[in-house]
Amino acid sequence: MHQSPTPAVDPSELRPRKRAYWIAGIIAGVGIIVGVLGGVGLIVYGASSFQPDSRFTLSGTGNASGNVALTADQEWAVFSTTDASWEIQCTATAGANTASVTDPGEDANFTSGGRTWHEVARVKAPADGTYAFSCRPSGDATSADVGTAEYFVGEAPDIGTFFGGLFGGFVVLFGVPFLTIMTGVIISVVTAVKRSNHRKRLMAERYGPPPGPSYGPPPYAG
Repeated sequence: MHQSPTPAVDPSELRPRKRAYWIAGIIAGVGIIVGVLGGVGLIVYGASSFQPDSRFTLSGTGNASGNVALTADQEWAVFSTTDASWEIQCTATAGANTASVTDPGEDANFTSGGRTWHEVARVKAPADGTYAFSCRPSGDATSADVGTAEYFVGEAPDIGTFFGGLFGGFVVLFGVPFLTIMTGVIISVVTAVKRSNHRKRLMAERYGPPPGPSYGPPPYAG
């Protein structure tokens, strides 16, 4: 018995075209790249905002002094390798101007060059100028304890930017790829369903509907 070939539809006739799959893949790929680069960039930016500029270094160890150029629109900080629990006394003057030097409240520290630097004071200059700094430990610290302590003045760490950069970085790093991958998956599934339905319609138009099941009585064989 000869069996007729299964009706076929040229895939190029189906809509949407297969390029929709490529578009879905491109969207997912671009999302992964943007997510990784953007997320890592925000994390690095947030982390770098916590590490102050070390260009302003005070000379001397234990008792340090030096001239530092400050601007009034920026909050500054004094960092030291000495333990942050020791009370540090600093003064900063520029002629008739005396900068406000206060306790930073919390110990913001970072590691650079194998050494840990502690924030020991916050500085706010009343006007732009070159300020003469003098810093020394006091309280329970002795000269033997702090003989190798060093100091520098830099921009005060921005805690908000630090945590904002980390949080935003992780959101972008994982959120953007997830959303774009899901978008690509949805586009692919919708495309596949529409192409399948289109194929069924074309076959029905050209070859008629497929034969349905027979519900009548079986033919008489007598």
